[in-house]
Amino acid sequence: MILFSVVDVFDIAALAFITYEILIFIKNSRANQMLIGLVLIFVLVGLANILNMVGLKWLADQLKNVWLVAFFIIFQHELRSAVNEIGKSRVLSFLSKRENLTVIDKLVKATMQLKDRGVGAIIVVTKNNVLSHIEETGTKLDSAISEDLISTIFTPYSPLHDGAIIIRDGKIVAAGCILPLSEKPSIGYNLGTRHRAAIGVTEVSDAISIVVSEETRMVSVAYMGKLKTDLDENELLEYLKNLIY
Repeated sequence: MILFSVVDVFDIAALAFITYEILIFIKNSRANQMLIGLVLIFVLVGLANILNMVGLKWLADQLKNVWLVAFFIIFQHELRSAVNEIGKSRVLSFLSKRENLTVIDKLVKATMQLKDRGVGAIIVVTKNNVLSHIEETGTKLDSAISEDLISTIFTPYSPLHDGAIIIRDGKIVAAGCILPLSEKPSIGYNLGTRHRAAIGVTEVSDAISIVVSEETRMVSVAYMGKLKTDLDENELLEYLKNLIY
């Protein structure tokens, strides 16, 4: 008869949580491609040992002391992002509630400034998924969020206005980014490229997109492939609070 103690249950739960976080991280980053290559190498080395392939066994023996170092060098960016993702998990999210409120307030004020000026914009706020591949399509930044900076980025004819900004960990990490366009026919042909891009990124991640229409001065929010339109300042504030918490 197998008996489980409280410690065993906690051990299994912790292992399941860590495994889940690792799989989600790999799925939404470049690490999946490199991990497949690394697994193939290990499979090949295993076959070499089973089939007694002298050449491959010799090469594996020569490299066995550098496998661990190579792993950390190859995956240094992904490992750093994974640590950040653990810090953003729901288990620890209550620790950053006040910081999130400050970020939301600044985003709402910046959005309303853009609306009043009739300036089009897309602001993408990441949650659990890493959007490294999208960040790389724009210009990397590491700037604190401010209404003036966001307004300046989207000013017409500025170098970075034609694209989206990415908000991650309470900072503007990239600007002028290219987003995937939604191709759902149910969206309607009355929506332009900006809105399709805002929806598209939320179809492939759990990010939140705030979009300001240049033509109608309408503020909308896309999340999980759905668009909530024509939000005023208070509605935008409350909706973002519900999505981010």
